[in-house]
Amino acid sequence: MVVLELSSTIFAAKRQTIMMGEFGDIGAMLAALKPDEPIYAFRLHEPRVAAQIFTRKFPGDVLYAVSANPHVEFLRALYVGGIRHFAVANLSELRAVKNNFPDALCYCLEPVKSVSAIREVAHDFGVTHFAADHADELAKIIIHTSPLKPTVVLRLAMPEEYKSGYVSGKFGCNPAEAAALMRAAAAEGLGVGLSFHLGSQILDPAVYRRALALAGDIVRTTGLQPELIDIGGGFPALYRNSRGSSLADYCDAVRDGIAQINLHHPAKIMCKSGRALAAAGASLMLKVELRRGNRLYLNDGIHGGLGELATHGIEPPMRAWRINGGTQLLGAALDDFSFYGPTGDNADYLKGPFALPSDIRMGDYIEIGQMGAYSINRRADFNGLHAARAVIVNDPAFLL
Repeated sequence: MVVLELSSTIFAAKRQTIMMGEFGDIGAMLAALKPDEPIYAFRLHEPRVAAQIFTRKFPGDVLYAVSANPHVEFLRALYVGGIRHFAVANLSELRAVKNNFPDALCYCLEPVKSVSAIREVAHDFGVTHFAADHADELAKIIIHTSPLKPTVVLRLAMPEEYKSGYVSGKFGCNPAEAAALMRAAAAEGLGVGLSFHLGSQILDPAVYRRALALAGDIVRTTGLQPELIDIGGGFPALYRNSRGSSLADYCDAVRDGIAQINLHHPAKIMCKSGRALAAAGASLMLKVELRRGNRLYLNDGIHGGLGELATHGIEPPMRAWRINGGTQLLGAALDDFSFYGPTGDNADYLKGPFALPSDIRMGDYIEIGQMGAYSINRRADFNGLHAARAVIVNDPAFLL
């Protein structure tokens, strides 16, 4: 037991983010720290402003998907920007929100949960919204939240042509199953809602309109009025190879889709955005440990902060810095490079090509922008990788 507790303590310590100060800009940080380990540059004004824009424009409640970046500084920036609703995937995320913002409303919208998690979430934290997409999951919620009567949000499966390539068929029920679950939940006196998730980086706003039409079919089939409709996330961040429409276009599509549903009373409309709220809030700074032709050997890789690039194939903006007396951005003449991570794993490799200054060399730094989402929380302890380190900088976001 002592060994297990000690191991858990060591692991938790490794996963903590080490904050290393605040600087006016990236150049000042590099000059002061000359970091040998990967370091995140947090631009916390970006998630704060993104929260203000989303909460002003979206026609409903904006939930932050905590899994995108659970760092307390990001949570605080979003809260200051007006976010009061948080979608949590587990107890760790729930505690992170509630310990810092007791008045925040949390929603447990993962369709599969353990019995112990359901009990604690409902009875200790007072969460009143749970997702389900199967009769057995609904039964777990009914039994283990009793005598409470929560709202169950039934997650619909979406046709493949509606979804981004970043989401699988892991969750979701078909229309007949959804109708049956909706009737069963209502019969038990539970509130009912409908939800769907189209994936990440949705580039065509019209898919929200089509997905809401499917939710409307369930409403007409059952004759039951949902308390809420959750359209999931998917609002895109800005990458070199993936740029969506304006937020206004997505909001217009949602309004159109809701208007088509025969609702006898107003239902709460929710979205749960992660990437679009968090991505611009951080750059990842990496050091070139060796250049071998057009291969760059870096101090971080796919088991660290670059896992997002390997998983989703996004192309974030990149630029290179050199410390040479002061700090300077390298020139405009570019060449294509591949990245190799610091572990002994042959898979710790990104083919690219990544366009960077042709004169980049050992000791230079690469700034990868738009890394505020799904980078810090993907870091593993594989091969003794570095714990996440971070600074706060106050220069504008590096977007393109």
